[in-house]
Amino acid sequence: MKKLLFLSLLMLSVSLSAFADAFSTPSTNLNFSNITSSSITLNWTAGGGQTRIVIARKGSLAAVTTSAPQYNTTYTANSNFNLGADLASGKVVYYGSGSSVNVTGLEASSAYYFTIIEVDVTDLILYYASNEVDTWKLDGNASTVSASAAAPTVGASSLNFTSVTTNSLTLNWTNGNGTNRIVVARKGSAPSSNPNNYEYYSGNSAFGSGNALGNGFVVYNGTGNSVNVTGLEEASTYYFNVIEYNQIDEEIILYANSLKTTGNTTTSSSEPTSGDSDEDGVSDEDDEYPQDAYKAFNTQYPAAGYGTIMFEDLWPGKGDYDFNDLVLNYRYNVVSNAAGNVVEVKYTFVTRAIGGALHNGFAFQLDGIPANRVHSVSGTKTNGITYATFNANGTEANQTFANIIVFKDAFDLLPFTSGSAFINVEMQASNVGTDTTEVTVKFLENGVSPVEEFTSISDFTHIKFNPYIIVEKNRGHEIHLANRVPSSLMNTEFFGKDEDRSIPSQGIYYRTENGLPWALDITESIPYATEKTDFTEAFLKFGAWAASNGTAYTDWYLDLTDYRDSSKIYTK
Repeated sequence: MKKLLFLSLLMLSVSLSAFADAFSTPSTNLNFSNITSSSITLNWTAGGGQTRIVIARKGSLAAVTTSAPQYNTTYTANSNFNLGADLASGKVVYYGSGSSVNVTGLEASSAYYFTIIEVDVTDLILYYASNEVDTWKLDGNASTVSASAAAPTVGASSLNFTSVTTNSLTLNWTNGNGTNRIVVARKGSAPSSNPNNYEYYSGNSAFGSGNALGNGFVVYNGTGNSVNVTGLEEASTYYFNVIEYNQIDEEIILYANSLKTTGNTTTSSSEPTSGDSDEDGVSDEDDEYPQDAYKAFNTQYPAAGYGTIMFEDLWPGKGDYDFNDLVLNYRYNVVSNAAGNVVEVKYTFVTRAIGGALHNGFAFQLDGIPANRVHSVSGTKTNGITYATFNANGTEANQTFANIIVFKDAFDLLPFTSGSAFINVEMQASNVGTDTTEVTVKFLENGVSPVEEFTSISDFTHIKFNPYIIVEKNRGHEIHLANRVPSSLMNTEFFGKDEDRSIPSQGIYYRTENGLPWALDITESIPYATEKTDFTEAFLKFGAWAASNGTAYTDWYLDLTDYRDSSKIYTK
């Protein structure tokens, strides 16, 4: 018996020796990525073991010793921190032969410590490196971000170019709500890829000197709203992406890639140009109005096609929440002069559907722009209106900012179909077509403003456009987009009633307790829900988008897999 015991110990000693030779090197190069408020991704270079085990612990390192993990003991791993096996005062979050794991189920704003231990399997026996040499493991730590950490929700806008020469140009834009932003430039075509979260890119306004990105270069990284790019080639087209990001700390950088603003322009040629027929300082080849000295450029929104505006008109009650009580397509073109001042804005509104019984008017406010800065308004459909009065220039009277009533009653625009109380919302009823209203808001007449102030194209961003409906001809009953400020004539007693949870003192307007709005502005032309169909049942990601304050499923309106229930969407 003693001889058998001696032979067993000798064989175990030989096995342990072979085990030690097999993976005498630990994993290396531990780094962390994709850090959120509830998850961290670990990446490493695998060591000499056949496999490895990862132990995580909140607040401090796991108590790994030569007996933890125990020799020849299997531990159940789960990348969800709360579901893995208990080990050494921590949790087993990984067991395998790979070199990365995304650990979930973590708490926000908390430090987590990780230990990677090599494992070898010989004759079906598990050997852990820590059972032999404590240094045969790799430790590291990272902290989750706060629950409020997120990428920006408003992208840069109003990108435009000035001072374009043969080898340089100035790019201008209006900042979004990020802490910083980068500008990526590429010659010949748009940048082919976006920046990666957690990665910092150095910018240099000399083209080709900043960090490479998307087959182009980062020409700016900062908090400003313009950059003079040099080192360009003449008569060449350059494409630019302006991307907002939030710098949470030294390591956490979150980019709003889905909200990037794009644009392109061509540098001048040293060859003779076609001249400047209207002598406004803009060459004919760049002037979209070469025969009109008071106009030079067009800026369209959306850049192509139409956007969509939808309303649910029973606010402050939620109603049937089908968002088809009034549905319009829209686009507008901002005409500016050589000095970069807005001359006029031509709005096109296409009324598509009326899924409510209330007689609603449609209007928009130009936030921050005084009514007296407008020269004239034309094209509106307000004849016979009784609930509003107007200034001599066509803007609504008694308003702080310029308010334009587009039409007084949607039912004036589209005819009813026999047997239906609504218009273009029921699949069993006929579609009666659409109505188009074209409104021109003029700021300058022959280059002259009605006041001494001008409206700069760089300041005339889409955020100025504040559309709303006037419910049942009650002038004080306005329904706006979420968190958009109502006009001066709004009856504030509606706020906080029924399902509305507006808090005007905090800039919160027209939202339910769960963040649901009563009006939508989408940058594309999209279909809408059929009558009395809850919008969240037709557009399946909309509820999550609204509840996240617009940070999740920013593409909720697209026709992607599992994004829509086509049986509940009007398709005529």
